Amino acid sequence: MTSLGNRSPDAMAQLDAPLGTLRPNLFIVGAPRCGTTFWSSYLGRHPDVFFCTPKEPHFFNTDFPKARWYTDSNSYLSLFATAKQRIVGEASVRYLYSRVAAVNIYRFNPDARILIFLREQPRFLQSYHNQQLINRDEDIRDLGRAWQLSDQLDKRKVPRSCLELAFLDYKSVGRFHEQVLRYADLFSHQNVRVIFFEQWTKDPAGTYRALLNYLGLTDYNAGEFEKVHGAAHVRSDLLAMITNRPPRALLSVSAALKRLLHREKLGLATVLRRVNTLDGYRASLTHELAAEIFAYYADDNRLLAKLIHDNGLLLASSTAG
Repeated sequence: MTSLGNRSPDAMAQLDAPLGTLRPNLFIVGAPRCGTTFWSSYLGRHPDVFFCTPKEPHFFNTDFPKARWYTDSNSYLSLFATAKQRIVGEASVRYLYSRVAAVNIYRFNPDARILIFLREQPRFLQSYHNQQLINRDEDIRDLGRAWQLSDQLDKRKVPRSCLELAFLDYKSVGRFHEQVLRYADLFSHQNVRVIFFEQWTKDPAGTYRALLNYLGLTDYNAGEFEKVHGAAHVRSDLLAMITNRPPRALLSVSAALKRLLHREKLGLATVLRRVNTLDGYRASLTHELAAEIFAYYADDNRLLAKLIHDNGLLLASSTAG
């Protein structure tokens, strides 16, 4: 573990929670499309675990200012105001790719537990690219073309609705070694665990028991593990734009209706997103592109495997009944 040395603490270390509010001590930091929603949901069913709503406040990724849903300490800490459980967590998927989230979280709580979910890059990038299309951060439907333009972002046309240009750098997004290393360099290795998508989807019950054991929690029946949801895409790009990146005028109308009806949510956007969603990926992953992606990350993955092995970062499996 690398010490922060004489660096002066920044605002992250100065966050003062209101009296009685517990600081989060568990962070699921990504990667996207690798199981963060699934596991925050199932872990959150345990009586000794609390996850905030929304699960992804994206407070600590200060290098992605447009993708921070909570930007001040009071509003962020208020998400945990009702927490009484021993494990208090959040699950913001941009924290892994962010270059500063790891140090921000460390300064906030150096004893926090960090869970990192990863996936083999070809399928990960196919799923990630598909989500970028849904989010309206991306408008190139061909995965191969988007991949080739990853390191030529200054030459490509970027959609106006894209929150952060860095989200379109697919080659950087998939470099997991440097991303995991940022956490391994700061936190005690006992506090960092890596879980692979290919591992937990084969045995979610065993992974669940392993996570409870790692977190020092008693066994608990969280119910039957549902089938992992497959990929989805949208029918209408225009409707996706309106529901995911609504214009200010529409937001103003929505706010006025909420005040008039005395409701916190209207629920219309959720209904429209559901109607606008179809199963399956929009962009295909060819064998040739998958092989190219595998080859590109070969060295990075060797370093990642060594980092995980040498420091005992892989979540120990549990096959007990």
